[in-house]
Amino acid sequence: MNMTETYRRRIRIEGGMDELRGQRLHVYDVETGEVITNIMSISIFLNAREESIADVVYCEIDDNGKYKQEAGKPIAETKRLVNPEIAVTAFEGLKRAEDEE
Repeated sequence: MNMTETYRRRIRIEGGMDELRGQRLHVYDVETGEVITNIMSISIFLNAREESIADVVYCEIDDNGKYKQEAGKPIAETKRLVNPEIAVTAFEGLKRAEDEE
């Protein structure tokens, strides 16, 4: 699945135990469970008194399923999503390691 300008659903950001590097994290559509594959970066803003947001930067995809490019660089767009789900499994392993010290 690819993110587009019309995407409005929630996302789930998930990583395995102790996998905090970007290439080890996966982003899923909450409703369908499908992996979203064209994401370049995500900035997450957690707010205790208001809705949390995720600013998702994604690459546009052409009709052939390839990244659209301009001057040899992928064309990136930003989509703001409200209340993303964040799986904490990667952080649980770090917390256990800190508690054991």
